Amino acid sequence: MKRWKLSVCVIMILVLLTACGEKTLQVSTNTLYIKKDGKLEEAAFELFDKEYYNAEELKSFAEEEAYNYNYKNVREAVTVDRVEMSDNVAGAYLTYETVEDYIAFNEVDMYLGTVKGAMNENYGFDVKFVSYDKWEEADVMEVTKDSGNKVLIFDSSIDVRIDGTICFVSDNVQKKDKKNVTLTQGSLSYIIYK
Repeated sequence: MKRWKLSVCVIMILVLLTACGEKTLQVSTNTLYIKKDGKLEEAAFELFDKEYYNAEELKSFAEEEAYNYNYKNVREAVTVDRVEMSDNVAGAYLTYETVEDYIAFNEVDMYLGTVKGAMNENYGFDVKFVSYDKWEEADVMEVTKDSGNKVLIFDSSIDVRIDGTICFVSDNVQKKDKKNVTLTQGSLSYIIYK
């Protein structure tokens, strides 16, 4: 009887842990996590192979950069969640309140909004697309017919996690799993999702 109760308790704990989902980003490559609430989480990794590098100095530097950005914008827009060092690799985990904060803080060109908004901003959709579920070629009419779908347009070497359902991607995007893709720098990558 005790064994049965223990088994039920273990199963309940596993179900609860699974239901809670991932609270913080746990990755080992540069990753941008686009959340439904509009916030973005980033994990950025850099090789730090000198003996005099340490996690505390790196964390202080990242926090100072975030503080300066927040002070300039008069709000808490960028948060340094944690900085870790492991095997000469430093990982910084940051949260951005908005996509505009991510773009300004990192000084990158990127679009994140609706398909209609991207068209109004003159982003061209004249690239090859594939459907994400079947990985079959899709024409631009099919890709843009739901102008309320969201789109990320970015030229960067980074993994992207989408808190939503990916519908289409440009053919230069590599599929990792249901919610994760890899972008390769060199041309604009498109991720269309809802």
